[in-house]
Amino acid sequence: MHEAVREPFVGVVALHKSGTNLVAALMRALGYTVSGEGTGPSPYPGGLWEKNEADYLPTLGPGSAYLVHSLPMPTVGGPLQYPRPLFSLWCENDFPVIYHYRDPRAVILSLIRYLLKQNVSGGFTGLPFHTMYARVLRSLPTGERRLTHAIDNLDSYLTWSFRDNAWLLDHPDVLTTSYETLVGARGGGGDHERDLAVAQLMVTLGISGDPADMAQRAYDPLARTFSQGRAYGWVDEFSEEHLLRFQRRHSDILERYGYPERGR
Repeated sequence: MHEAVREPFVGVVALHKSGTNLVAALMRALGYTVSGEGTGPSPYPGGLWEKNEADYLPTLGPGSAYLVHSLPMPTVGGPLQYPRPLFSLWCENDFPVIYHYRDPRAVILSLIRYLLKQNVSGGFTGLPFHTMYARVLRSLPTGERRLTHAIDNLDSYLTWSFRDNAWLLDHPDVLTTSYETLVGARGGGGDHERDLAVAQLMVTLGISGDPADMAQRAYDPLARTFSQGRAYGWVDEFSEEHLLRFQRRHSDILERYGYPERGR
């Protein structure tokens, strides 16, 4: 029997508010040093990049993983869209890429909670969009009104996140994971489903060991951006009207990513 050979470098695309800390913690449990967006203190002091992404990219070496929130396909013709350094690096080298996402309705709710918490406690990413939209949310009187406003006004946010990255779902060398699958029973999912997903990831990366042991280290309620961490907690927050509103505006995302209309 051949001994598994660990992949030395891994690219991780984890959509914003999809459980970045969860997948980053899992990669650390698997023995990788993780750097990139959302994996530590905010790299956006004053709402501006302190360095560009190329400065953050680790060298191709043993045990490194680099995480980004988005990896859009560069456009052909029209305005030139920047190719992210990770995209260019992937084109030039052979390494596995993980694409991690979450039910977009949970993402919207998580964003609302994050921005409201930011207003209270500070210390979060000071992006102009976050600062300005947090003020909009704070001005609305109820959670129901905030959720309605977000569903109706965050089309570009969901496009940047889900639609622009959907091509990764069809790439034969990309392994997909989801928050609902990886979170386990402590986060409202299932341990068996989680362990199977982690086992598949370990096979892809050439890592031996106990998948259950690796997975249990990933769920961290002490993470900086952790709020409630429940896989299907959003269901209790969405009224029938919210479900219909989201379905009318964003049904293509639900269908593309395999999420049922009512979440389960």
